[in-house]
Parts: sequence; structure tokens; C-alpha cells
Amino acid sequence: MSGGYFGGTISYELERAEEVLAALNLLVARDARIVLGRARESKGRTTLPFGFKESGGLSGLSGRDLRVADFKKVLAGCDLTCVPLEPSVANVQHLALAKELEMAGETVPFTLSDVAAGAAVRTGSGAGAGSDDPFAGFVGLDEQVGVFRDLARTVAEYGRDALESRNVVLTGDPGTGKSSLARAFAEYAKREGVVAGPFRQVSAENLIAKYAGQTHTLVKEQWARARGGIFFLDEAYRLSTDAGGYGLEAIHALNEFMERDRDTLVICAGYRREMRAFLDANPGLAHRFAFYVDFPGYGEDVLAQIYAGFAAAKGFCVSEAAKAELAGMFAQLKGGERFANARSARKLFDKSVIEQACRCGGGREISARALRAAFAKEAASDAAKQTAPVGFCS
Repeated sequence: MSGGYFGGTISYELERAEEVLAALNLLVARDARIVLGRARESKGRTTLPFGFKESGGLSGLSGRDLRVADFKKVLAGCDLTCVPLEPSVANVQHLALAKELEMAGETVPFTLSDVAAGAAVRTGSGAGAGSDDPFAGFVGLDEQVGVFRDLARTVAEYGRDALESRNVVLTGDPGTGKSSLARAFAEYAKREGVVAGPFRQVSAENLIAKYAGQTHTLVKEQWARARGGIFFLDEAYRLSTDAGGYGLEAIHALNEFMERDRDTLVICAGYRREMRAFLDANPGLAHRFAFYVDFPGYGEDVLAQIYAGFAAAKGFCVSEAAKAELAGMFAQLKGGERFANARSARKLFDKSVIEQACRCGGGREISARALRAAFAKEAASDAAKQTAPVGFCS
């Protein structure tokens, strides 16, 4: 027996985002059907819209069916509003959310950017932060955002059939916001009418079967869950580098469904060189994409803004003395082989918080002393990773 549909909001303090993420992914591990809206921050608290579907076929936390009581139990400690949905022609918002829950199928585990106010490369502050624009607060990506806005404006003006293809390839350096921007576009595209169906993010693991002949069926199942919406294949190049040989079968199946179903918008993302191999794996695949968007590495000043954004999102500020040193530090870190733009900025910020708490007197302001200590450890860690011998760590 199928269960009911529920929707509402989860409200929690900013520093509890990782705990909320763990709670939601516990439910996901039990095959829960959950969809999340965009997290918003106000006065130190995050509010996260959600939809949840009960089911008589899923295993609950106490061995019974997975019910809304399980959802509430796992989220205890948050301010939770949860009401039954009444999907009908008269209530189109509830109807759309119920449809999205039905299409969700096997939910991909959520990430911190799904439950935190602001995605990985957002500043978390400034004129655009907190607005209804899903792209508000993205730093250093005006040109990339512009491509998505132009696509939406064209569809709004002439309809979805005006363009032969709306599919997009995102390429670039690690940590430059490809995945975050794709998820923001999914929200924007739904709101602006670029697509009508659900957003589905998948990886190679979701598309490659273990045995011969099963991959096509697996790709078909995943595609069905994104029909009419957005099919987002992150790290798409992993299909073309699959050692088992079934990745190529998945690429051929994907090309087939893209040709048959023009209503579903496909976004594929990955590193530049590897994505070229992915697109070359099938003679017709590259022609299925109309937009190729590159994400170059961030400059030192933008990385400093991203660092400050991470601080603001966590309720910290950066001292003027520390701000003056950030750009120079990123200039040095960028020389490392393992540098990953916004991800490296996040690692430096996390280390700065530890130094501030443990050796620099605490408080919510990151001092220059804490930043220098964090930078020294991050630079030493990067150097050690590049020279570490093969073998066991002692």
C-alpha cells in the first residue's frame, strides 16, 4: 500500500547543517523518497523546504514501513513544519511536488550544499544573497550564469521547441562550481519554464550495471525519473574510463535517449581533457549538446571573496589584517598540483577555524595569526601529498 505525501520546512541553526545532512541521508539509506528545495538563511538560521513520501514497501527505522513519524523522529531537534499534501488539479503546487516525489525513485545522497544556505562557491553575503534568484551570490561566474539566463530568456520568448537542443556540457578545473551551478540552474529552469519535470542527478555508478545486457535497462530507468526535466550527469567522463567495459554501453544508451526524448534537458559535467574523451566515445554524442560552458580557475581576489563567503555562511568574519594576506596565500597555493579552487578555499577556512578556536583565543573573527597558521599547515599538507612514497602510513 502506498503512503501519503507530506511537505513543509526544516529550520535549524547554521552550524547544525552537517547534522541535518546526516539525518536526511540516514533516511535516504532506507530508500526514503525526499526532495529538497533551496535552503535560505535569516538571522543565523537556515530554512529548508522539503517533500516526503510515505511508502508501504520501504523499511522503516524500527523494521516497519517508512512513515512520516520516522521522518519527524530523525529530524527531532529542528523546528519542523510537516503537513499532508493534497495533490489535485485545484492545488497545482501540491500536485507538482507529489509528481516530483513519485519520480524521485532511488534518491542520490544529499550533499552539504543541498542543506546549507548557499552553494559551495557562493559568498553568502552581498547584495544578491538571500534573494529569490538561484544564481544570487555566485562569485566569478557571471559569464557562465549568463549562458543559462540567455537559454531561459529564449525559451520564455519562443517556447521550448524553438531550440533544436537545450543540452549543456560544463567543463573546467576542479572546485570551480560546475555542480553547484548546475543545481542552481535546475531550480531556475523549473521556475522559468525551461523544463516542466523533475531534476535528477546521477553519476557513473547509477548507470553502469554489473553484468552484460543490464546497463541499457539501468540507464532507461534513471532517464525515466528525469523525463521532461533535467538529467544531470556529474563526472560524466567516468563512463568513458570504465574499466569494466559497460561504461561505453551506458554512453550509447544515453545518446539514444537524448535523440528520442528532446523534452528532457541533459547537463554533463567534468574536467576538460576527460570530457573530450567522453564526447568522442559516441560519434553522435557531441552533436546532442548545444551549449559548451567552460569554468576556468578562479583568480586570487575571487578566491579571497569565496573564503570570506564561507566565513559569513558559518557566522564568522575575517579580520582586515587576514583579508590583506588572503590573495597572496592563494597565489602560492595555486602552484600546487592538488589545488582545487573553491574546495581549497574551504579547506583553508576550516583549518583557520580550528586554529582560531585552539590556539588564537577563540571568537568569531578569523585573525591573521590563525590564517597564517592554517596556510602553513595547508601548504605543508599539499607538499607532503605530492612527495609521499607508496606504502603504508605510520
